[in-house]
Amino acid sequence: MYGSQYVLYGATRACPRCAEIHPPREGIQETAISRFKLMQLMFELVYANLHNPGTCRQEDRMFGILTTPLRVYAAHSGPTQNGTTSFLTAACKRGYKICDERSASLPGRIDIRFNEIPAEEYEATYTRGGGYRPGACAAPRLIQQAILDYQHTGQHIDPTTWAMSEVMYKKNPTKSPAGDGQDWIHGLTAHSCETCARLVPLLLCTRDTDWSGAFNRIFG
Repeated sequence: MYGSQYVLYGATRACPRCAEIHPPREGIQETAISRFKLMQLMFELVYANLHNPGTCRQEDRMFGILTTPLRVYAAHSGPTQNGTTSFLTAACKRGYKICDERSASLPGRIDIRFNEIPAEEYEATYTRGGGYRPGACAAPRLIQQAILDYQHTGQHIDPTTWAMSEVMYKKNPTKSPAGDGQDWIHGLTAHSCETCARLVPLLLCTRDTDWSGAFNRIFG
């Protein structure tokens, strides 16, 4: 079901804030534990055919798990139906915290240092034709929810203690790779879409908060 290589999130592409590629210690590494927890949920959905419930279909979505010392988080891309989709219901039964929908217009736009990210910089990570709109995919929902929880508890965040896995579940695996500019393979650990490849480093950035400079780097 899964690929042989672990994925590193947020430290492989230049950050739109600092224009640097973050070192691996500032990204979120996939681990055997995060991969296994996601595999358990995906197996549960596929085995019981819950990925195809007739309403709010679950295929062609990105599913994700984030493990932290605080708790385990679960999210998927697209509409969450107020947390009642099959994946989120299964995750909740395992005691995982399910994550809310996010966007540039919704609260929770804070980085790993608990600094607010202005809506225009958040939205500017969107790459047309390259993925979901900012906040509509699994990774930012996982990370933003965890940051908010850590902010609430007053705990410092060390991303080296976090682990994340994502998988793309496609309606028709015989059509993989997709012909729309993406190259996710059915059931394999997935890299970030083009939007998340820009947004995740922004959420994890510990550099300056000169947003006027960031704005010029993005739009200049």
